[in-house]
Amino acid sequence: MSYRVRHWMKVAALSVALGLVVGGCGEAEKLPPDQIIERAVPAIQTANSFHFILESAKPEKPPAGIFISRAEGDVVKPDKLVGELSALYSGLPINVKVVVDGKNQYMTDPASGKWGAMSPAFNVVDFFDPSKGISEIMAGVTVLVAEGTESLEGVNTYKLTGSVPASALKSLSPEVTAQGDLDTTLWIGTDDFLLRKVELRGPLLAGELPDVMRTITLAEFNKTVDIETPVVK
Repeated sequence: MSYRVRHWMKVAALSVALGLVVGGCGEAEKLPPDQIIERAVPAIQTANSFHFILESAKPEKPPAGIFISRAEGDVVKPDKLVGELSALYSGLPINVKVVVDGKNQYMTDPASGKWGAMSPAFNVVDFFDPSKGISEIMAGVTVLVAEGTESLEGVNTYKLTGSVPASALKSLSPEVTAQGDLDTTLWIGTDDFLLRKVELRGPLLAGELPDVMRTITLAEFNKTVDIETPVVK
């Protein structure tokens, strides 16, 4: 076989390979947003565990109950959670650790650091339960628009925009009173359809600004997490 023939065979092979790569990217970008959501909801429900970060802008007028401004930790299916919370309790800032083990929920006392029973008002585990809060956000999104793909922390994702009713976010806080829709942006993995990030813009509570932002980031899916139940004395 001559050098020229071998050369053109290599060029042809490279062209086919590039065509497959480009074709794959193009197919991902053209996938209808409703189909992306249809795959994303069961994908998050089948995740055995994940790490989460929830960040909320503080309201101008503190709510009467508990308002979680930041939470970070790990969820283990079906009903375990460990994390740390920064919150406002009747307007006063507090920082606590939380552990949820089934129906048993614990938190540290903001002053002493000792473990005790956790107030039901936090309701964090319900929000991060894949079959509840997070799934409700995705299932409730309407007027979906595909914004192409975007790399997020090294993961290729579909970027979608839409709106979600505030009523779908009652697991986030027992103080939710808003009735309107929130502008929503979702980043969903193109390979596994796992939700990586969601931004929610709009008020949930009385006294919040119209453009208040909440961000939820998910990562480290299906890793092994050991959650120890605190000893309460």
